[in-house]
Amino acid sequence: MGYQTYYTLDVDPWDTDMDDEDFDREMNLLGTESLNQGMFTVRDLVYGDGAHCKWYEHEAEMLALSKRYPKLLFSLHGWGEDRYDIWSQFFLDGQCTKAEMAQVIHADFYLQNLLPAQ
Repeated sequence: MGYQTYYTLDVDPWDTDMDDEDFDREMNLLGTESLNQGMFTVRDLVYGDGAHCKWYEHEAEMLALSKRYPKLLFSLHGWGEDRYDIWSQFFLDGQCTKAEMAQVIHADFYLQNLLPAQ
């Protein structure tokens, strides 16, 4: 069956000379790029239709994609089946870095927040 991960993607302009019009033009081209053997497009991942699937080649595909669009920073986020498998990977011009083991910090608990106002 394989290991399933839920993926989302953020795309941001990296080139300081890129204006909104240039960014929109790049996103229109980029959005139709097919990933994971045609299972989804970049647009699907960016606009909230994240894929819950097996995508073992995500790093190689994202490296190639970032090389084709060197003015954009790609932030790929993954949530695996294992509760501790939460990560983000960043791609820029054919290079990548990965941040693993996300840490969730909850706000302090105050009992008075649960009691009726007096």
